[in-house]
Amino acid sequence: IKTKWLEALRSGKYKQGNRVLRRTNDDQDEYCCLGVLCDLISPEKWYKPDYGSWMFFLATNGDKTGHFPPDEIMRVAGLSTENGDTLAKKNDKGQSFQEIAKYIEENL
Repeated sequence: IKTKWLEALRSGKYKQGNRVLRRTNDDQDEYCCLGVLCDLISPEKWYKPDYGSWMFFLATNGDKTGHFPPDEIMRVAGLSTENGDTLAKKNDKGQSFQEIAKYIEENL
């Protein structure tokens, strides 16, 4: 999973956004680095409500989340809540996917 995640972050396929896992716009979706992880593990679990531009991610128990991956995604990826918080902060403070990928590679 780590290798695929690093490849995806570096690929240019995902446009970087912030504050939410995924936001859909007219021309292209934007992802947080953790949204990219969700898309890699379970791309079929995105849910688009009838309002706003956020995409929600469905957990196995049916809960919807827009800001942080559900526990099952974190578990599969081997990430702690602390790891996820660190990555979300790096993403939201403007570090590029390239910089975040380097951090993941060296520290996680």
